[in-house]
Amino acid sequence: MLEEIRKRLLAHPFRAFIIRMADGREYPVPTADHVWVTPKSRLWVEDDGGGSDALSTLLIASIRENGPTVPSAQ
Repeated sequence: MLEEIRKRLLAHPFRAFIIRMADGREYPVPTADHVWVTPKSRLWVEDDGGGSDALSTLLIASIRENGPTVPSAQ
């Protein structure tokens, strides 16, 4: 899953997606700036309110597209 997320974060144009965890919680990723990956295979997902959550990639159940394509900044 981590490689899939990395590919999505680097895609041009970026497409918003949702990370769904094994326990059913979902984390929307509206832009690539909302997620960062640590060297220890952990993801941080930030919401628009300034909060963030650390996610273990081992507990990610699925990734699906969510919303429109965001044009790449040039």
